[in-house]
Formats: sequence, structure tokens, C-alpha cells
Amino acid sequence: MPLDDLPSPEEILSDDENSEALDSLIVDERDRILIAHVAKLEEQQHEAKQIGIVYGARHMRNTMRFLMQELNYRVVKAEWVKVFDL
Repeated sequence: MPLDDLPSPEEILSDDENSEALDSLIVDERDRILIAHVAKLEEQQHEAKQIGIVYGARHMRNTMRFLMQELNYRVVKAEWVKVFDL
């Protein structure tokens, strides 16, 4: 399921009071765990590495925001890889 880095009009229109709580649990909490692991890797960095993150596209919104705003990363190349089909 492809997703852009911003919510689609359909996502915005389908939001209700329950979707926010569910998103917080499924997306935000999982993203916090991922970001904590990425931050820990950054602290331990002694040499250049390539790190792959296999997460759903929607999780990459928060992850990219963290990498770019908090760690000052910049995008030089991007490639979406389909890991599996549902």
C-alpha cells in the first residue's frame, strides 16, 4: 500500500474520534520505539554504515521527520522497495 509523506485527502476525511486513538497506539508508539533504536545507533556510530528499516510506509513519516529535523540528515537518494504483497 503506497503512502506519501503527507496524509491523503481520503485519510483526512475518514478520520474520526476513534481513529486518532488507534493511530496513536499503532503508529505513534511503534514509531517512538523505532526512533529510539535509530537514535541509539547514531550514538554508537564510529564508522559509516548503511541501515535498512523495514517498516510500513506510514511509519516512515515520523522516522523521516526525526532523521531530518533532529539528526540533520538529508535525502540524497530514495528507493522504495516492496518487501511483500498483502
